[in-house]
Amino acid sequence: MAISLPQPLPQQLTLIDPTMGVEGSSGAPSSPRLRAALLSCPSFKVRCVRGHWPTGIVGDIGAQPFKRVGIRCNQAHIARNTRMCNFVFEEQCEGQCEAYGPIPF
Repeated sequence: MAISLPQPLPQQLTLIDPTMGVEGSSGAPSSPRLRAALLSCPSFKVRCVRGHWPTGIVGDIGAQPFKRVGIRCNQAHIARNTRMCNFVFEEQCEGQCEAYGPIPF
């Protein structure tokens, strides 16, 4: 059984650049609040991992701020989060944990 589509499927996925202005129905650039919302990232739980995840998860340091880097949200303070992991879980980490986040489980 063949499926016919009214239009051919695109060969390339085009991503919207959140740094470009989103135009409203009048053609004018959108509000600064909308632009800020497109560029912002929520806080995510950061887990402390010694070795390889998921087997090396020692614990978590709770929700930490993230920042937009391209189309991704990355930890805003990786070095600080890693130091916090090694401080909070001193016995388990022995100075060898890294901060990971967000981990999808």
